[in-house]
Amino acid sequence: MKKFLSHFSLWSIGLIIFGNILMAFVVNNFLLPYHLGEGGASGLTIILFYLFGIPLYLSNIVINGILLVLGWKFLDPRTMYYTIFSTILYSICLKWIPNFAIPIKEPLLVPLIVGVLTGIAIGTVVLAGGTTAGSDILARMLNKYFGWNTGTAVLIIDFIIILPFFLITGFERTILSILNVVLNGKTIDFVLYGLNPRKSVMIISDHADRIAEELQATIDRGITVLHGHGYYTKDKKDILYIIVTRQQLMTVNNVVNFIDPQAFFIVTSVQNVNGQGFSYFINEKVNETSNKTLDETKKEVHSLY
Repeated sequence: MKKFLSHFSLWSIGLIIFGNILMAFVVNNFLLPYHLGEGGASGLTIILFYLFGIPLYLSNIVINGILLVLGWKFLDPRTMYYTIFSTILYSICLKWIPNFAIPIKEPLLVPLIVGVLTGIAIGTVVLAGGTTAGSDILARMLNKYFGWNTGTAVLIIDFIIILPFFLITGFERTILSILNVVLNGKTIDFVLYGLNPRKSVMIISDHADRIAEELQATIDRGITVLHGHGYYTKDKKDILYIIVTRQQLMTVNNVVNFIDPQAFFIVTSVQNVNGQGFSYFINEKVNETSNKTLDETKKEVHSLY
């Protein structure tokens, strides 16, 4: 029992509850009332609802239950438990969250609302350590048995499922549904990878020591010194590498320009940073409760990567 409970984290459970309530609210109040479609297993449940009137909460349990049985070996125990919990909770929320008849006069706003809010909901569930089953499991199976890239497999599955909506809901609503799917994916990426955006800076200067000393005192960030040389001149160069926030970037720029206006200064965007001083809170909480070996940890999907 203790070993079973060690798989769970209150933080993760709370996020999964929030994500599923939000997702069911969006489906019942925006997606279905405005006759839009969706990709993945959710899209399949919506097709069954539009064509045969089968309640979403029933088809969701059946379809995702079958996929979980087929794909159980592709998920580690923690992810499997969270996914089962998420699937059951989502069906309960679909059944009991009412339609509040929210009026929207501008049709283009509907896929924007659905795409962004659904992306936040799904991204939160995945961030917590679960999955929404469906196309995620199918994509892993295609990757194992056919060598397909997982991301490509998800896109192909979503595309195949959304095609019937051209016949079911019509051309215009299907285009709006595709917009919803695209925004959904972008929002999920933002939730998973965009919560910790940073800038990486490389500084090549003859005054690298002075710049590093000043930056260390000013912004208190770790600085890595790389040793190189100019190919043409063969002169040795110290290269400073540092990760900073957007707010700190201006300070770095000012310090470098003041000390050495001739310094070679490179700035690139970093989508996500993990490690001392940058770790995301959820990852730290998950690690605190994990008793996994390295091999078991590599198979888990709760990481921001």
